[in-house]
Amino acid sequence: MNHHALLSDASPRESIHPAYAVKQHLRSSCLSAVIAVFLGVSTMAESAYANNVNIITDVRSDYGRILFNWDQPMRISPSSNGRELTILLERPSNVPLGRMTSGLAPYIVSGRQSPDRRTIILTMSDAFAIRHFQSGTNNGVDVLFGGRPTAEKNLSPEPKTGNTVLVNNKAPVKPISTINANSIVAAAKKPIFDTRQSVAPQQGTLITAQVPSSPAVTQPKPIAPAAIPQSSNIPNTHGELVQSTLSPVSLPVVKKANETTPPSNPTALTQKPTTQPALPRLISRPIIHIPSIEAEQAERLAAKKEAQDVARLKQEQKAPAEQKIAEEQKAPKEEEIATEQKAPAEPKVVKEQSTPKEKEIAKEQKAPAEQKIAEEQTNQASFPFPTEKPTTQAQPASSQEKHKLSVAINHTASSTSLIFPFKERTAVATFSRGNETFIAFSTPTSLNLDHIASVLPKDFATIQAVDAQGGSVLRITARKGHLFTVARPTGEGYEWGIGLAHRTKNPKNLVIPELVGTSGTNPQFALNFLQTAEPVQFQDPVTGETIVAIPSYEAQKGVYPERTLLDVSVLRTGQGVAFVPYDPNVTARRTRQGIRIGKEQGLLAHPNTPNLPKDILAQAEPMGEGFFPNDYWKVENIEQFNEKQDALKRAISSNDDREKQKLRLQLAQLYTSEGMHREANALLELIARDDINFYDIQQLDALAGANYFMMKHYGLARQHFMKPTVKDEEELKLWHDLLDIAEGSDEGFDYLNAEYNHLKGYPLPMRRTIGLMSAEDALAHKRYRTVQKILDHMGGQGILDPKTAQEVNYIAGRLFAELQDFKRAEMLLTPLAEQTENNRLRAGARFALATARYKNNEITRDELINALNDIRLLWRGDAFEMQLLNALAELETNNGEYLQALRDWKDITTYYQDHPTAHNAYKRMSETFVDLFNQHKADGMKPLDALALYYEFRELTPLGTAGDHMIQNLADKLAEVDLLDRAARLLEHQVTFRLEKEDRSRVGARLALLRLLNREPKKTLEILELTGYGDSDEELLRRRNHIAAMSYAKLGKWQRALNSLRDDFSREAKFIRTEIYWETRDWDNVALSAEDILATRIDLAQPLNDEETEALLRLAIAYAFKNEGQQLTYLRDYFTPLLTSEEKKKTFDFLTSGTSPLSRENVTRLTSEMAKIKSFLDNYRMEQTNQDADEKLNEATSADEQKISSAM
Repeated sequence: MNHHALLSDASPRESIHPAYAVKQHLRSSCLSAVIAVFLGVSTMAESAYANNVNIITDVRSDYGRILFNWDQPMRISPSSNGRELTILLERPSNVPLGRMTSGLAPYIVSGRQSPDRRTIILTMSDAFAIRHFQSGTNNGVDVLFGGRPTAEKNLSPEPKTGNTVLVNNKAPVKPISTINANSIVAAAKKPIFDTRQSVAPQQGTLITAQVPSSPAVTQPKPIAPAAIPQSSNIPNTHGELVQSTLSPVSLPVVKKANETTPPSNPTALTQKPTTQPALPRLISRPIIHIPSIEAEQAERLAAKKEAQDVARLKQEQKAPAEQKIAEEQKAPKEEEIATEQKAPAEPKVVKEQSTPKEKEIAKEQKAPAEQKIAEEQTNQASFPFPTEKPTTQAQPASSQEKHKLSVAINHTASSTSLIFPFKERTAVATFSRGNETFIAFSTPTSLNLDHIASVLPKDFATIQAVDAQGGSVLRITARKGHLFTVARPTGEGYEWGIGLAHRTKNPKNLVIPELVGTSGTNPQFALNFLQTAEPVQFQDPVTGETIVAIPSYEAQKGVYPERTLLDVSVLRTGQGVAFVPYDPNVTARRTRQGIRIGKEQGLLAHPNTPNLPKDILAQAEPMGEGFFPNDYWKVENIEQFNEKQDALKRAISSNDDREKQKLRLQLAQLYTSEGMHREANALLELIARDDINFYDIQQLDALAGANYFMMKHYGLARQHFMKPTVKDEEELKLWHDLLDIAEGSDEGFDYLNAEYNHLKGYPLPMRRTIGLMSAEDALAHKRYRTVQKILDHMGGQGILDPKTAQEVNYIAGRLFAELQDFKRAEMLLTPLAEQTENNRLRAGARFALATARYKNNEITRDELINALNDIRLLWRGDAFEMQLLNALAELETNNGEYLQALRDWKDITTYYQDHPTAHNAYKRMSETFVDLFNQHKADGMKPLDALALYYEFRELTPLGTAGDHMIQNLADKLAEVDLLDRAARLLEHQVTFRLEKEDRSRVGARLALLRLLNREPKKTLEILELTGYGDSDEELLRRRNHIAAMSYAKLGKWQRALNSLRDDFSREAKFIRTEIYWETRDWDNVALSAEDILATRIDLAQPLNDEETEALLRLAIAYAFKNEGQQLTYLRDYFTPLLTSEEKKKTFDFLTSGTSPLSRENVTRLTSEMAKIKSFLDNYRMEQTNQDADEKLNEATSADEQKISSAM
């Protein structure tokens, strides 16, 4: 990822210019001030906290970013040490730490700033990797909590070729891959290794790893290649800045032998180059893509055709002037090549002119031994820039191409070795950057890349010869994952073997890049390499960075760890030395003590730069193939085991710390091989505690995770397999798949998959467990033939033994049960169900038997539920328990035991919350919970049980209309059994927090009615006032007025009650008026209201319902009190046949008999009969309950109709 493009609207290449401008400005105008700051000298820029900074934070899927937006350019140096992130500032500045900690929480826990305001220390929640970039006045620090930098995830990046870029507003400069080899002039302004004496305090031969700017062009000549500054997101886990914005630096211009150096006068630098015809776009170094097996031949044919088309197009587009130049250069070039091939190559030494005084000083300072080393290294042949002529149809193949070096390739399960049979002494440097590996040779080497690409494994993506000065360079990329290399001579002449692997490979001898001189005036990196060749300089085709590789003759000697400052990055290598100079003044010198990398005024190293841990070099043991090479671990018998164990224990107790960790690892490997996984992990914990660097280098999280897996601690196993040191390893895909099936994943696992062929090297306990698990997984996915194949394979490989007979019988018994061969299934499973040695097999056998008998109708559902509840007590904690609980919950749901079913599903979601089965269980819980109340499945439950169920699982209440209806239904259920207060509390929460407008008004009416029924008329009126909504429909407004009238009546406010019913002539309003007149003993109005109710019946011949009967009785009493005997007789004659209740007939007969006027005794009897008459509120309550039920039914019917119409 190009971070400059993220910070501006410019294109990726245009975004380079701000960084370059900043670099030039710092170099030209304030370099001395910067050096003074880093050496602790006070300057004017340091005297005041003048830098204003805006902090911007951003959290992405796999990293978090802190962006410093300064008001003027500021360089920073981030580094990480464990959980501590240190950011060193070029100048003091007040930085708002709160924005960092809050913006990147929880990855940044806390932060503090030093008193001098030049150091920021942030505490991270874990030991995350970091990366850094700069663009103009912006600095960025990324916290890679995903474990890998973004650049490392680009698994097969394509080199940037063919684009013209502008560097520092100069003439357009073509990238190196587009320059015609014949057009490159042949001499450097300054050699990479400078043989002049250094004026630095250390004595020795100066090795100038400098990238000077190109000389002025005074005549039409091909433009020299220039480096393309890009982002280099290389993780650094040991303490310094990861610099991603590079200063653009130019590669040396190589001039022809007969060409003179332009005069170095001031005016020459300002001369404008003469316009030159554009060079044809030719590819000087082809990239060989390694296709997959299926597409290999098709890609080759396409590449061949494309090469022919490109060659033809180049030939057609070649300009006349350029053709003339090519013809002039072709003859001497071919003659020179032929001469070099016929005669032995003579050593060529490129020397830079130095003054007599400098030569005299160098001669006096050079020690005899050092002079001898310098002479040996100076006398080594230096080779011209290794370029190839562009391939065209008319160009014949050179003799060098005809005699290419034949490379042999050896494959193993986890690595690939390239054998280079050199005919002369050759030095090698190898290093990796993410999914890229670079191999540098001290001699120019011609290789048949097509042949190598055809035989490399399919997990390699490309192989490319990179243009290099001083030697030759190969670049190999992987399709995914990281590449690591080691190099060693094979013992056959000058032959070298280069090993490529995805697992960390370390050379036997690791050299720390020590930063010396930090307290003095010349900080520089010191590396103990004595036998080295001339440096090889090239550009990274992807990032455009200039890289200097110093090949070494010393076998298996590399640099560890990577260290990065503002000026230079010393890379981690598998062989030799490699560094990236961010400053063109950086040089490399040979001294008596080895290589020194620095510059004349010293590297920009802050005094607070953290030191490396003392135990950084926890050397790696030689590794076998794969993570678990049993052939290297195993012993033949118990005697050998005891002997080796005792010897290792004695050695551990008597050795120092560094050697002790290696011995502990060997003992842990021995225990793992013998199935002693608990003991093995105890040793691994000791290693991690005492030497975490050794633990990480050895990638021991893989071994710890496998041991936890074998102990069935699947959660801990997954944690270890996801650690940054191992999570991208291809071999661990097997273990991730195993964890998935162990935790009940729906994905199938193919034990016989060719990708798992390294299983054959695993210890037998691992192979046995993995094989049986895969057979069970195949059985769960109903791949019955695969089960038989796996068991046959394990038997043929000698993996099965008498100890596994029970597990094989268990799998076979389940297989017969699935195939409905119940007799054979019972024969195999019954003994396992009765044994007590292995509870897992016992529980599994009982479960298989019970379900088979249920399917065979031998037991009922209740009996199966009881059996599964008993089995549940035998085994817990893995996929079997999830399967058991899920089956039990479904059975209980079908059996109407909803509460227990919900509890079983809740156990799954609680203890296996990250598993896909838990998500399905939660979905079933929610569906069942809603159906209980919205689909009336809880009608058979007791109201209090329904209320208890709701409160236990109320977090399942859905949002929206469904959840609101569910709560309202539950409130109605509670109201039915006079739990009015609990019902009202449920609705109050909805009215207060969830509902609005008309819905709030409607539910408010129901809540008001509950309060009225609970004899709380004041609360009723308050609720009505709180939930009023003017735009409600007329029916809802009328209903609310009825409740208000009854509330006023309960409070004795008769007139207000009647006012609430003004202009309301509905049937309900008539009953409420009758109730009010009845309570006030207004017999005239009681008679009028009752007469109105009876007269407006729809069918006068129909029997009276309960409400009409109550009105008739009240009318009779009113006539009695009014002494209207004639009216009583009319009522008796007309309505007696319409009464259906015998009890009510007797009361009506007494009221309308008219045998005697009202007396004291009659009044007493009449009062007792009046008490039997229900109030309208009781009838209204029943009526509203029925009305609500009808509304719900209508809503459900409408919803079903909508679903049907939408489906159609």
